[in-house]
Amino acid sequence: FGKFDLIDEKCLEVTTESWDLAYQWHEKTADWLFKTYPDWQLFYTHVHGIDEYNHWFIHKTVEGSNDRVALYQELIYKMYEINDHYVGKLMEQMDGNTAIFICSDHAAIPHSIGTTNPGIGSLGGIQTPVMEELGFTKTFIDDKDNLQVKWDETIAVAQRSSYIYVNLKGRDPEGIVAPEDYEKTVQQIIDALYSYRHPVTGERIISFALTRDEMEIVGMGGEHVGDILYQVRPEYCNEHAFSPTTCTNEGYSLNNLCIMSGAGFKKGVEINRTVRIVDVVPTLCHLAEVPMLSNVEGGVIWQALEGFEEKLYK
Repeated sequence: FGKFDLIDEKCLEVTTESWDLAYQWHEKTADWLFKTYPDWQLFYTHVHGIDEYNHWFIHKTVEGSNDRVALYQELIYKMYEINDHYVGKLMEQMDGNTAIFICSDHAAIPHSIGTTNPGIGSLGGIQTPVMEELGFTKTFIDDKDNLQVKWDETIAVAQRSSYIYVNLKGRDPEGIVAPEDYEKTVQQIIDALYSYRHPVTGERIISFALTRDEMEIVGMGGEHVGDILYQVRPEYCNEHAFSPTTCTNEGYSLNNLCIMSGAGFKKGVEINRTVRIVDVVPTLCHLAEVPMLSNVEGGVIWQALEGFEEKLYK
């Protein structure tokens, strides 16, 4: 699936049909669960088709990117139709005493033509090109022709989409950076990231980079986060996770979806507040009249609830 521009339309049609069958399985399974356990209290499900289709096709929906733009756009539309049908089946459980949340953890945007990500971050594993060019990561090819990190010469690595980890002595198995040099090393990496320019466009690609202390302002923290949190400008985003959810590019937005319907919710309105994914659990707890966890991060989405009105100040 790495070279969709070489795949014929029949193969793409079969791929979509396969996803449709997978969703039909979810529909039948959910229906069986509802009938078998009619006293259910909470049903939670996650489906991934839209995410996959965005990763595969969204870049190809940009005008001028290829000669089959309409085909790839239609594939994404079809995946939304499959999801709509699934949601419709679940909504058959709406009985006047049931509430439903439909939400996403992210959306997706394409990169602009000519502004592909040069190799900083990845949706999986470690990506080395930019960090090696900047002198912080060292790699070699092993006897099986696989790219490996040469840890005894590596100062830091970019891991997955947004974190850079310093190869810290005493913390990491093959750490080489002395603890007393940690802060200085972090600042050196951040300076280099801001100075890096795309090899084709000559533009800065890093939107911002934050230390562990600084990243708490955007909700990141704890012992397992990276030593640096970075995000790229949306033109260089690899679909999602590399840029903040407030970003847009080429007519697409990274803003999350949130639809609330059913018992306890207002009908046919759009509420005037920012909703975050961490607000879902507190709101469900409030509706179900069950205690919230003591370490809950979000808050109840009061503005969406029936009977809640507040004065708006302009």
